Amino acid sequence: DFSHEEQAGRPAYRGQLQSGVHMAVLVVYSFVLSPVCPVAPLLSYLWIMHRINWDKAGLSYVFQRPHPLVSRGGGFWIDSFPLIVTMACLVQVPLVLFCSRALSFWLPGVTLEERWGAFAGLEAAVLLTALYAWW
Repeated sequence: DFSHEEQAGRPAYRGQLQSGVHMAVLVVYSFVLSPVCPVAPLLSYLWIMHRINWDKAGLSYVFQRPHPLVSRGGGFWIDSFPLIVTMACLVQVPLVLFCSRALSFWLPGVTLEERWGAFAGLEAAVLLTALYAWW
């Protein structure tokens, strides 16, 4: 196990997690494009989780740092990442339900009352998930 002094002397890690700006921009754009392609947020989330695990493995095995998650990194963008995702989900739900032509194309029998019911349920689910994630 390396001490903090030994780890500080090692070369800096220039990986994806040095700054979370690109992840935040990716998530915002994927949620903006979600009415056109509803799978875009899921795919970007899976890519981000893959990059986080890949960078963790790189810190553990390539740079041989035994505890890569002890010190938090990313600063403001990583701290605000859950808020960005929550706000994007809250905006995405009404866009998909009321403004997207994909829903009326794939499910033409959905009435306006059913859309309002789905809207209330999905918004509550997003808020409950956000509360669980921040708790």
